[in-house]
Amino acid sequence: MVWPLRKTSVNPFRPGIGRSSRAISLALVLLSPRLYGQEPVLENSWEEEADSQPEWTDQISPEEYNEMEELQQLEDQLLEDLQVHQPRLWFSTEACAGVSEHLVPLGATTFYRVPGVQGGLHSIDSPRDPLHPGERESGRTSLAGRLPGRFDLSGLQPLFGLEHLEYDQIQVYLHFYTTRGRRHLANTLARGGRYRQMIRQELRNAGLPQELYYLALVESGFNPIARSRAGAVGLWQFMPATGRGEGLIVSRTFDQRRDPEASTQAAVQHLASLYDRFGSWTLAMAAYNAGSGHVSSEIRRYNVNDFWRMDGYSAIYDDTRRYVYRIIAAALIGEHPELFGFDGIVLEPPQRYDTVEVPGNTRLSVFSRALDISVDRLMELNPSLLVARTPDVETFALDIPFGSESQFVQRYDRFDPSEVGQGHLHRLRFGETLEHLSEIYGINGRVIRVANGLARREVLPYGSEVVIPLEESDAQRRLRDLPSGGGLMGQEMPVVITPAIQFDYPDRQRLFYQVQATDEIHQVADAFGVTSYDLALWNDVDPAAELLAGMVLQVFPSPETDLSQVRYLAGDQVRILALGSPEFAAWDQEQQQRSLGRRRHYTVRRGDTVSSIARRFGVRSSDIIRWNDLDDPDHIRAGQRIRVR
Repeated sequence: MVWPLRKTSVNPFRPGIGRSSRAISLALVLLSPRLYGQEPVLENSWEEEADSQPEWTDQISPEEYNEMEELQQLEDQLLEDLQVHQPRLWFSTEACAGVSEHLVPLGATTFYRVPGVQGGLHSIDSPRDPLHPGERESGRTSLAGRLPGRFDLSGLQPLFGLEHLEYDQIQVYLHFYTTRGRRHLANTLARGGRYRQMIRQELRNAGLPQELYYLALVESGFNPIARSRAGAVGLWQFMPATGRGEGLIVSRTFDQRRDPEASTQAAVQHLASLYDRFGSWTLAMAAYNAGSGHVSSEIRRYNVNDFWRMDGYSAIYDDTRRYVYRIIAAALIGEHPELFGFDGIVLEPPQRYDTVEVPGNTRLSVFSRALDISVDRLMELNPSLLVARTPDVETFALDIPFGSESQFVQRYDRFDPSEVGQGHLHRLRFGETLEHLSEIYGINGRVIRVANGLARREVLPYGSEVVIPLEESDAQRRLRDLPSGGGLMGQEMPVVITPAIQFDYPDRQRLFYQVQATDEIHQVADAFGVTSYDLALWNDVDPAAELLAGMVLQVFPSPETDLSQVRYLAGDQVRILALGSPEFAAWDQEQQQRSLGRRRHYTVRRGDTVSSIARRFGVRSSDIIRWNDLDDPDHIRAGQRIRVR
């Protein structure tokens, strides 16, 4: 009789295929693995989650990111291969007609040896029951029962306080790390040499097991700037709230989760508190991954506080249980490399650097000149800095290249104090954006964002002080050349469509305001000293409806209104077209023909900005942003093809 397949979230067969056909197909693959390029599969005791995600993202070097992604894919493939049938399954000749003329047992005495490994394995006999005692009652079947061999772990010193290590789940990951994941684990173990001495010293100081070092291996691959899709960051992958709870500073300019030493001290403190709560390192590691609340609720739900018994009941998240297995397997290999063929790995040397006290809120370029190194190199040494500026504190401990402290002190002390200054301070007027400041001062928007510690899409409120990295004299010269109201220089005169009804106030000047993304009608009215109903009347807008960015409103403010902190356009800076007028009809026809005509594109060159491209082609920056659906106008790259007409 052909056994039916148990449903799992990973289905190697085409959707819609019948149950019997699936079983026959599986039998064909099992009987002729070379023909079908498959290894025999067995029942998977862990159900794969469809939305399982790798634990790292692209805030690391491309090489290391690809390595981690590939490792995750290899692990997923392992669990997919170790899948779906009852142990000691037999297929009948009727089910396998034309393939085999006799019954074929799934299982035979095998021996397994990893290249480079001397001993350490014994045979798996067909009659052997692979069920762990804790799994027998729950009816779950082990993955390791179908591995081609087992590592002999008897006599090894226990890790994480475990009395013995002969768990099938650990065997699965030892098999994985010594075969498919071998190269990746070797690379990560070597990279861990940068932090091994520091991490293990912190663990010793706190009286915690040295093997917790491998938790960072699984979390981040020993990359201090790794960032998960969920927002966890650093060697120990702290979420913002957890990091702050352990005393780390997490802000838009400074993130101590990326500081190897500070985050390690916080991780040691966090792990110690989890162990105090659960009294078991396996449960503490599970809680580190899934949260102590989840582990506590599972303990109450099953009335069991032994991790391996809970594993037998499928308690705790599947990914979290696998997380614990990975750490234990990595620790076994890392602590006994000679038994697994990893003894030839050369660890990278520990990171060495000098530390100096420098002023807060200071550009890194000031320090890089004193050191004769690039700002990028300085940020690499100080991964907690998210911008090229020290945080807003009185003094900051800056890491500099090893052996350069004396040179730095001598050269930095001779600097003119004005070189450490803020640059020009510009107060953001109502209606003004960083894009406008980029055009006013002729500075790339990315430079302004970095100087002020701003995220890519961060919007500053009006009235904020913005640091412009220019000499004060140069900044003042640019401001003197600015037209009244802050209209931009050297651009094609924007077209403004006004209502058909005309307004005339002899004692008032008509001005125009371009709506920004965060503006509300009452805010615009307040800025010009008028009411929302005035604006609605003058512009045919609904005072209860939302204003859209890019709209241009005509305003008739009182002469007594102070508009020094408002960005506006005067009547002679725009082309006014009244709805229904012959001029509007001609312009509208021209626009329709232009939209039907051939669009013009431009390939971005090094040094180009949206503003400079707009000036070159006589269009507005806002049009280029809209045509190309740019989330961040400051972020265009050389070689990018954009629409300019």
